[in-house]
Amino acid sequence: MPKGNFKYAWSDVDKLNGWNTIYFNFSNDYRWANTSTMKEQFYCHARLVYSVIAGEWNLEPWRTSMNPFTCN
Repeated sequence: MPKGNFKYAWSDVDKLNGWNTIYFNFSNDYRWANTSTMKEQFYCHARLVYSVIAGEWNLEPWRTSMNPFTCN
């Protein structure tokens, strides 16, 4: 059973709020590029399957495409 605030599944509202928070806090960073790919990575990581298999997320702002299995 998960402990603390760990969740196996994000609701649609959780995903939207999470993405909006990331965008608001980091989109002006000089390393931020390719917003659409960053958003794809975020939503890929937030999938139920990924949440169960992998614990850590790694959003990579320099990427121009995303692998749907690794989310990067």
